[in-house]
Amino acid sequence: MVWVVDGTRLKRDYPRFLKGKNNCFENKIFYETDNPKIFRVDLIDWCFPIAWLESSVPVIFDFLGDGSMDDLEGIRTTLYCLFPQVGKYARVAEISRKAFINTTTNGEWTTRVQKFIDEFKTQDKIELESQQKTISRPSKVIYTYRGILLIGGYGEYKRRLRKERR
Repeated sequence: MVWVVDGTRLKRDYPRFLKGKNNCFENKIFYETDNPKIFRVDLIDWCFPIAWLESSVPVIFDFLGDGSMDDLEGIRTTLYCLFPQVGKYARVAEISRKAFINTTTNGEWTTRVQKFIDEFKTQDKIELESQQKTISRPSKVIYTYRGILLIGGYGEYKRRLRKERR
């Protein structure tokens, strides 16, 4: 199942999306991934209507409207698929109208969406493990004695201090 939403129905939806996609807010919102057509989105509620953010199925946003609005950048001609959020980040994919129609009519849509979601889960798991390794890594302390690096570490430092006190 998939929802297809008219992104021009409400007056502020397209300008809000455009502002987020072009990273015009103070913070960067759309981050590129390995796939140039898929973006990781941090502050998803700044870009899309809240009513669709917690959908358990993909939501396709169509910003073309009736075709009467100017589109110098070609952004309105592309569909934007908001995947169900797995992990910390939301993901948005740019999809051509032709590709969407073809995959839905030939039955590939569901399997392709599931494949993408599985990849997102794997990416999030790898990123989480990487962060945990970084956090759990003990900090390396470098000991010096009167500005000279001590090769023996803490033991050598203590030995020199005792020697100096005598």
